[in-house]
Amino acid sequence: GIFYLPYTGQAAGTASGINGFSSDTQWVSSLNGLNPNYYLSNPFPSGLNKVTAPGSGLLTNIGQNIGATSRDGAIDRSARVGYMQQWDVNIQRQITSTLVLEVAYTGSKGTKLPDSTGGVQLDQLTGQQLLAGTALQQLVANPFYGYVSTGVLSQATVTRGQLLRPYPQFVGVEDYRPDLSSSIYHAVEARLEKRFSSGLSLMVAFTGAKLIDDSSGSLIDGSPAHQDSYNLRLDRSVSAQDVSRRLVVSYTYQLPLGQGKRFGTRWPRWLDVVAGNWAVNGMTTYSTGLPLAITNAQNNSNSFSNV
Repeated sequence: GIFYLPYTGQAAGTASGINGFSSDTQWVSSLNGLNPNYYLSNPFPSGLNKVTAPGSGLLTNIGQNIGATSRDGAIDRSARVGYMQQWDVNIQRQITSTLVLEVAYTGSKGTKLPDSTGGVQLDQLTGQQLLAGTALQQLVANPFYGYVSTGVLSQATVTRGQLLRPYPQFVGVEDYRPDLSSSIYHAVEARLEKRFSSGLSLMVAFTGAKLIDDSSGSLIDGSPAHQDSYNLRLDRSVSAQDVSRRLVVSYTYQLPLGQGKRFGTRWPRWLDVVAGNWAVNGMTTYSTGLPLAITNAQNNSNSFSNV
């Protein structure tokens, strides 16, 4: 089967692609924290923050990190709808009148999936540029000085590496969750089922699987972002959601106690009501844990990458 995902550009909550057209103004409830009703008559004494676009043109949000969240993330025009391919082969064998064995292989492949690490950093230095070494940390004159009021680009000097970025007028440009991720899953499943007879039903199920992808970040807290925006295959590894082994045993056992049973056939009615016709039910699960995610601080390589 082939199953298609919803288009990532669909609006949900605060829509994507509104960078420069949205602004927030914080309500000052009290200057000293003692009288929360002090400014109810005038909650915005300094006025409301205005949006920067479209009048500012190419200076919209200059000196800031754009596209870093779902609120201001841009929609990639080359994005395509992702899809999942799934397949399986299943063999069942009846061993006895009450015993069934089932063995199956199942797999799936994800193509053009939405990136779940939070985005791809488009404002990163290349590996060739990193050969400059410590020269990237040298302070040079800032051509954006006077145009930017806050952040590193508001200073008179800036690092050489900042000016070598593809978009030096920003401190980050992220393609928020583009459709460029992939996944592959293979699993062998086995199930042995004893249908209810002689007071006992039993099912034992085992799954041995492996899930590999190159983007399983935000779905699991603490999972790493992309190491290199120019080579996403570096992130191809065991998925943060991988559970490679899983064993489940479920059972129902009707105790042989009570009228018509092995023990207690001649019990009086009152004793049969209290102690007869009891059953034990249970389910036990054993599984391996999730992979350990190793993370690092942003820009650890001085390439302005997300790690």
